[in-house]
Amino acid sequence: MRAASQRCRGCDLYKTATQVVFGAGPRHARVVFIGEQPGDQEDRQGQPFVGPAGALFDKALEGAAKGSDGPKIVVAVKQLAVRMSFAKDGLGAKSTPDEIRAAASAIEAGVSVRDLARVRSAAGKRPVTMQLAVLTDLIARAVPIPTATDIVLQLTRSGVRDADLSLFQRNVRADIDNGADPTAAATTRARGLVAKSAPSGGKPGPSQ
Repeated sequence: MRAASQRCRGCDLYKTATQVVFGAGPRHARVVFIGEQPGDQEDRQGQPFVGPAGALFDKALEGAAKGSDGPKIVVAVKQLAVRMSFAKDGLGAKSTPDEIRAAASAIEAGVSVRDLARVRSAAGKRPVTMQLAVLTDLIARAVPIPTATDIVLQLTRSGVRDADLSLFQRNVRADIDNGADPTAAATTRARGLVAKSAPSGGKPGPSQ
């Protein structure tokens, strides 16, 4: 069947598809989930349920595994769908699934669609998954949303690498765990990282 599907012309999907998205998992599985048709990410990667719809599917399975009531699962999935839709609006149609999931988490933490767009603009063509993860984590650790957003924007505009952002995140966590004020810890660490990333003799641009 896998080989035959590569030559299938039974519907018009083959005219615009990049490749066949075949099933994944055990050949003798007792339960099989079938999607309506591959989405953009599925078509690109050739794997099922790897795009935004896959995240909704995972959420539903997570609720079922926990024994949640059907209505609760439906509400949770719908809420996630709304957040992911807003996330895509803020980041743009070319956003990756990882970026959309990170943005959805940021929205749940209270970040606005407008600020998502600002982070995307500051990053240019670079991925923003790590920036959004740091932003969400700062908010979760009681750094006010406007302050956390300004910090992440400043780090992004300064071209700080993902590895350094990850180290920044761990250092801020450690400072807070050791009793430091969350805002002071994040601001101080960010200032040092921006200074380290700035070209010799240069100064980081103002936050907008």
